[in-house]
Amino acid sequence: MLRMITENIIRDFMKNQDLGKMTLANPDVTNSTLILEKNLQSGKVIISNRFVFSQYHDDRLSLGQHNDPEQIIHLAHMMGCTHYDPELMEDEIEKAKYNRRMIDAVLRNQRSTS
Repeated sequence: MLRMITENIIRDFMKNQDLGKMTLANPDVTNSTLILEKNLQSGKVIISNRFVFSQYHDDRLSLGQHNDPEQIIHLAHMMGCTHYDPELMEDEIEKAKYNRRMIDAVLRNQRSTS
């Protein structure tokens, strides 16, 4: 179930260490999305518009880097991609936490065998 994005959602995404990418969808058009990706060096969010032509072909158009949630919301509204999937977002967070636990376990095993 898609929900409308807010500045608080964007702020939470920017602060959350477990989430590196977020997808915003247009509820009226199924093949057009905005992809928000964090740039860890600059602290900004890289925004690109992804338009899917077919199962095998898609294009991305870079829409710049922003660090203000208000600017990101404005750009999302201009592109019509005003909703996100909270279930997908939770799945991504759980996957990132699981991967971090697995990496920690491998590193602990390497230290104990050294």
